[in-house]
Amino acid sequence: MTNEIITKKDWKLFQERVPDWQEKHMEKLVDDYVKILQDKIKLPSEKFWELEKRIKVDQRTPGVSLRLEKSEAFYNILYLL
Repeated sequence: MTNEIITKKDWKLFQERVPDWQEKHMEKLVDDYVKILQDKIKLPSEKFWELEKRIKVDQRTPGVSLRLEKSEAFYNILYLL
């Protein structure tokens, strides 16, 4: 079904743009990580474990790791929006 929605031209454009989108997404994540680390109230151990947990979750998102398959493109676009 989704293969019929996305044209070859759209698929090619999507493939070209994904790396830039992922870089922008990861830049936002890094900014969020910096905020976690700069928290003056939490103990260093609390910041460490919070950051570790957050990275584990974030690394599985399409903004970081994406199955670049045409059949998944529609759902990936929705997530990236």
